[in-house]
Amino acid sequence: MAPQAAKGNSSRPRLLPQKPDKNPPAGIRGGFFSGPFFWLFALGSPIVLACLAFQFFAGGPARGSDIEVLLPPIPAPVNDSGLTWGTLRAQHYFGLRTRHPHSPLFGMMWFDQPQGGMPAVRHWCNDKEVNSYGWTQADGRTFGRQTINDTTVLLKTDWVNTPESTFTARVSSKLHKKYKDAAPRVNFYFYLALESPSHGSLRLPQSKEIAIEGRTAELGDFKLTIESRDRDESIVTDLLLPSVQLARLNDHVLEKMRVSQTQHGIAYVLAQGEPKATEGTFAVMAINAPAETQFEVTFSRTNAKEAPPKGAAFDERLKERTEAFEQRFEAAFELAEKSYSPSESAMAHVALSNMLGSIGVWHGSNKVKQSGGRSIVAYGPHSLLSAVPSRPFFPRGFLWDEGFHQLLISRFDPVLSLECVTSWLNTMNVNGWIPREMILSAEAEAKVPAEYVAQDPSVANPPSFFYLLDTVTRDSMFVNQHRATFSAIYFKAAKWYNWLITSQAGRYSDSLRWRGRNSTITTELNPKTLASGLDDFPRASHPSDKEYHLDLRCWLAVASRVLARLAETFSTADEAESYRRKYTELSNFDNLVKRHWTEEGEQFADFGLHSLNVRLVKKEKIVQGHHGNTKVTWMERVVEEPPKERHVSDAMGYVGLFPLIAGLVPPTEHEKLRAILGHLNDPEELWTPFGIRSLSTLSPYYHAWNTEHDPPYWRGSIWMPINYLVLRSLGEYAAEAGVGEELRAEIVATHRRLKKALVGNLAKQFASTGFLWEHYDDRTGKGKGTHPMTGWTSLVLMVMSEDDL
Repeated sequence: MAPQAAKGNSSRPRLLPQKPDKNPPAGIRGGFFSGPFFWLFALGSPIVLACLAFQFFAGGPARGSDIEVLLPPIPAPVNDSGLTWGTLRAQHYFGLRTRHPHSPLFGMMWFDQPQGGMPAVRHWCNDKEVNSYGWTQADGRTFGRQTINDTTVLLKTDWVNTPESTFTARVSSKLHKKYKDAAPRVNFYFYLALESPSHGSLRLPQSKEIAIEGRTAELGDFKLTIESRDRDESIVTDLLLPSVQLARLNDHVLEKMRVSQTQHGIAYVLAQGEPKATEGTFAVMAINAPAETQFEVTFSRTNAKEAPPKGAAFDERLKERTEAFEQRFEAAFELAEKSYSPSESAMAHVALSNMLGSIGVWHGSNKVKQSGGRSIVAYGPHSLLSAVPSRPFFPRGFLWDEGFHQLLISRFDPVLSLECVTSWLNTMNVNGWIPREMILSAEAEAKVPAEYVAQDPSVANPPSFFYLLDTVTRDSMFVNQHRATFSAIYFKAAKWYNWLITSQAGRYSDSLRWRGRNSTITTELNPKTLASGLDDFPRASHPSDKEYHLDLRCWLAVASRVLARLAETFSTADEAESYRRKYTELSNFDNLVKRHWTEEGEQFADFGLHSLNVRLVKKEKIVQGHHGNTKVTWMERVVEEPPKERHVSDAMGYVGLFPLIAGLVPPTEHEKLRAILGHLNDPEELWTPFGIRSLSTLSPYYHAWNTEHDPPYWRGSIWMPINYLVLRSLGEYAAEAGVGEELRAEIVATHRRLKKALVGNLAKQFASTGFLWEHYDDRTGKGKGTHPMTGWTSLVLMVMSEDDL
């Protein structure tokens, strides 16, 4: 699916550059099996696979029904103690922790000194709370530089860590010009927290220094010290609580705030004169300071061989790491030679830095439905390392998003990407199911509507990880360095695939159906398909077991293709052949056309029980009560044409592009390729000056609300992941030998203007708002949804890095 380089000699791995031979000579294998590493694999992999198989066949509840059973974990790709500090609390404006489950949590809160009412505390990332924020440089491991443009002040948070499990952070605050005359003061709260008293203890030192002391079994004795540039002009108070709820840290602080008359006027301070605990799990140092100020925060350990860098040493360490980041960035993405503007280059850096700086770590168990949803059980424990889609709105792991995240991360830091991938695959249960959302802590759950917390073990999500596996495993040197890890990854990827191919099976052997649609709901215009990741994209109007979904077939065709190649290295010739046979079945073009092509719209489409005339209408009724009658209104779907089995021909959009995305349309099928290109390039259908919209304007579902309260989501907006896959696919088709010159010219032209449209609009919106957005308006190009979108919208960097055709 990836475009071949038209210029230069870049050796970077491309996405799915080859498709396996459907009819290879029997018994012939090469590559790894023909080299010396075969014997290492032959001796080592049985041990790994035996460990994996042991629990699979172990006694206990019936295998295949016990969702609480986890498969043994994949070996870690690196030997990491888990005690290195990082920006692993993605949901906070500035939060640090280590990967260890019992890590202390460092964080910062701040707020303007209010003139009246309660303070507007900044702590958790929230939409529309500050003007803009995000990491301008961050490598996801050792340092980060962030700018937070608040309403009153401009904050900068820079930090570096050390191999000694210590860190230094510098926080600077600069007042916006329009407030210079007012000279407001700002409150900064620096804290440490522990999840439980069993993890260690914190205490406040008996001295005048601004510090928090503590101890954990893993780190030993430690001290967090805050040095304030304006100590003499500051008001310092503190707080130590025996126990807290991490999801309510803001509330705990607000409950202890008091209004006090000070030499600097009325100020909010932490409670004074109350009995203080001697030890606790939450300690805060509160500093009421001039708005223009600076702090240097150091976390030191008694048994560390050297102290964390301070002052000039910190400056030098930060400079070294920013320079190394820039060199690595250019080596990975090669943007300097592509003549992007300064604003486009700034966007590219923010795209990668926010992806890396927003990687989080969580420990705990999911809530999972059992017994047909009648009960909720704990599923875990898990330890997840994952990028997040959005710090303010989705600060947790999402399965299909993460496949796109890792395409970008693996280009910059393939080992970090491998750590994230193994972390995700280690959440797999004995059946091969992986939760579509990972909600593992009280902090994570606090950002999730209650109805979405419990995961359903029958519901899938697109297996986007297979695109990543195909890319990274083409680097033989990297695979050889992590042989045991990749061997176990293959085992779990194959099990995941087998669960998908069976649990989401359709009515025919070559058809598949997303589970989880609600066939009885009457308040939705078109029942959502959350499992597909495309949420409200219109499917068959009446969910049934007779429908089958085009995008799922394409996802699993790609997965079959990838596993067929990987099995040649990590399994047997027979297993490789079984995947090739499945790929042949799912990619069979005659059957694909038979199942999914509709001549009336000249498009590929879903099939199911579908009505071409449904709408939402307002209903009302009078409800009698003790205090009189009340009129109740609601929106309800009315079906004005009885549904029948047919193609969903009135919803041309992203789903109809999947045969192109997956490379399932043979390059010699010029008529079908031209039809797809026709939809892509038609402004009345999918083309916009800003990218490819998700649904044709000719569809009755275009921009239609799905319920009275659900605005359109995947019904017209421009989404980066699908645009990215379309762009890569066009590049791949342009390099195919079977494409005639006339059609090739059309493909190349479409590729060029799509790339220009995507990069140009995202750069324009970034320059005007300071954010990458969740999706973009197809009529204006303006950003929509949550922001900053630290997740898959960052794929704009991958688009920018590709060579022009």
